[in-house]
Amino acid sequence: MYHMIIDKCVLEGLSEVDVVSTNVARIQSLAMCHELLGEHSICSLNNGVFLSYVIDCCYNYKVKNIFIEDATDLIEQSIFCYIGHPGTGSKRTKKNRVEHSASHTRLTLEIALKIYKFYCPDEMFDPMEKTKHISADTFELLTQTVGLFEEDITKTDLFVMIKLSMEQGKIPSYKGLEEAADRKNFKDIYYLCGDYLWKYGEFLQASDWFVCDLAINPDRIQSWLCLGLCWLSIAE
Repeated sequence: MYHMIIDKCVLEGLSEVDVVSTNVARIQSLAMCHELLGEHSICSLNNGVFLSYVIDCCYNYKVKNIFIEDATDLIEQSIFCYIGHPGTGSKRTKKNRVEHSASHTRLTLEIALKIYKFYCPDEMFDPMEKTKHISADTFELLTQTVGLFEEDITKTDLFVMIKLSMEQGKIPSYKGLEEAADRKNFKDIYYLCGDYLWKYGEFLQASDWFVCDLAINPDRIQSWLCLGLCWLSIAE
């Protein structure tokens, strides 16, 4: 149905951005398909191939800034059915998501990247704006994603060196870690987790996340600032 609507647009020479009714129909067609499959708890069959398709389609609308609200609702419902995020105890889940009793798919880097792109802000949060940060559910998801990376940055010599230098009140000069294939598309993940913990006053934990970020993003001013402020808070 979704592709029939797209083909109709192409044949009639209609613009995806300009034709409001067509874009609404696309989102609604995906939502109806999901609802129908969800009623029978089969929306996540075959490792969630349908849900993965829905997420990809809706993400394109997010990128193009078209019908963000409708696309956002559908993509969040799909993520919930896909991997159970956010968890059933979340206030957000109780308010906005429908329980389809679908079998969740194991989190992989491929799935995590789709979800990361959706939840990751276009610009990093200002460390001084304490009310702006990722949600607790998203923080949990990102920490699970980091656990999928082959290299544990906290076990590297560079992590130890940066941390030791900061403890001594020095700013080291160094070359960041080489870009690993499995984390090259997650360049902001450590900063987002550190920012979340920093804004909730978990300074010791936050400092490790900022050190990890600096190990791969040595020029990120926000991480240097937050790391320094974390150490000041810990020392007080």
